[in-house]
Amino acid sequence: MPTYRIVHKIWTVAELDEARTIEGFQMRAIDTGSDSGAWIAIEEIEAPDFITAFNMSRPRLVRTVDALCVVTQCSFSLAAASSLVYRLTDNPDHVLCFRHLRKRATVGMTVWKPEQLNDVAQLVSIENPGALHYFREAVNAATSSAQLAMLVITAEALAGQSKVIGTCQRCGFEYSYGGTNRGELEAVLGAAAYTRLYKSNNGSLRNRLLHGSSVDENAAAEVSTLAYDAILEYLVKSLGLSTIERITAAPRTFQSFERFGTFLRCATDAVPDLPELELNWQRLGQLVKQPAYY
Repeated sequence: MPTYRIVHKIWTVAELDEARTIEGFQMRAIDTGSDSGAWIAIEEIEAPDFITAFNMSRPRLVRTVDALCVVTQCSFSLAAASSLVYRLTDNPDHVLCFRHLRKRATVGMTVWKPEQLNDVAQLVSIENPGALHYFREAVNAATSSAQLAMLVITAEALAGQSKVIGTCQRCGFEYSYGGTNRGELEAVLGAAAYTRLYKSNNGSLRNRLLHGSSVDENAAAEVSTLAYDAILEYLVKSLGLSTIERITAAPRTFQSFERFGTFLRCATDAVPDLPELELNWQRLGQLVKQPAYY
């Protein structure tokens, strides 16, 4: 079975005093350039192909970074972090798989219509202002799962509470308790997002998300898009807002990134360091199609 070297970048404000091996990852700090302070994590894995190797490494890294966050009480993030996978065995052309991300300026929207200020006034006077606070937290979230969690809280706050009546199957005793208004909740989220979040499939996505189970970030991103659009539409209709419409690449956030994934034939036998590769990939190799053996 081939062996692959996996290299991840980690954004953090924590400091690493020297290169260390942490949970099987060789970790060191980037000392120079615009990424100074970020960390690099490297491990080698036997796997049938490069995708399997990366997918074996990434969850372990996430758990390690989660633990480091607790120990250091510092922010760690893998969002918009570059990575590379290099096949160490049977790779005569010295080809690597490279995922590159580069910051770009965010193009924001403008407050310029008097009608927009009328919409602001309508939203300020909403009965449950906490819902809008968590909607803003969703827009600020760094990961898809965090964004989705905030959108779920937003939707449940907008839906409000209703009385749930049940009957004991053994004795017939009727009881009641307060719970989320499910009918209104589906109206807030729309049928597609509501089904993905609340219909049980080995535990609903909503419960797995808010009760501490791991969720797939790609799935979270899909449902976040559905929930975000539906919540906006609900607010427009319920409050009579006149200036809000769907925009491309919403929500607009503080940082935007350009990204691409490619295969690169290295100019030499040596594997370039990830920070150097990000800056000088055009000089360090040539773009190629994915080799059949990779």
